[in-house]
Amino acid sequence: MADLSPAPLPSARAAATFGGLAVALNVIGVVGLRDIPAAYKPTMFAAWLEASLAHPTGATVSAVAFTAGVLALIPFAGGLARAASGPQAGIARIGAIFIAAAGLMNATATLAPFVAIGPLAAASNGPLANFQSAAFALLGWAITMDALFNALFGIGMILSGWAMARDPRRSRALAIMGVVVGAATVPVAMQPVSIVAANWLQIAGPLWLLWLSWTSVSLWRQSP
Repeated sequence: MADLSPAPLPSARAAATFGGLAVALNVIGVVGLRDIPAAYKPTMFAAWLEASLAHPTGATVSAVAFTAGVLALIPFAGGLARAASGPQAGIARIGAIFIAAAGLMNATATLAPFVAIGPLAAASNGPLANFQSAAFALLGWAITMDALFNALFGIGMILSGWAMARDPRRSRALAIMGVVVGAATVPVAMQPVSIVAANWLQIAGPLWLLWLSWTSVSLWRQSP
């Protein structure tokens, strides 16, 4: 008879490894967009699409790296949930669920820019006007899921930091950072309709990468 018991959550060291991988891949994704400044900006889909067609390698590398990077957050979150302790461990686990959901939801759309300039453009076999509307729909999906990612990830960091602050065995500085960075990340959820929110990602993004890096190091150090 098949064993239907749930698989064990990743260890702290495995979570740390996936966390570090998520950081590296997201940095690669950002570097891939260096020639596509309109990426993930509302009302700038035409410039985003044109620059992506002009720089297909960067756009493709970015899309693949972002996809792998956000998927790496899922096992990271699993290990974070497993390592939860203290009187608010339940809150920490809920925060980990939000982080895992953020990665999963964003992964449904991070390849959309590649689809727009690759398979869609090839299938259209003609000028940009032939597939621009469909491409815009894909880019709209990408920016919307990225907004949802930042909302869910921000909430997850807030809950994680809140729980960690009540665990005497955890770093209080890291706990405070989780709450502050999470609160700074949530407003990016408005990026599909606000250029201010989209530009704010240039600040919030590096901040949550720092939180992810520090948390990964902390998980690695607590491993036996």
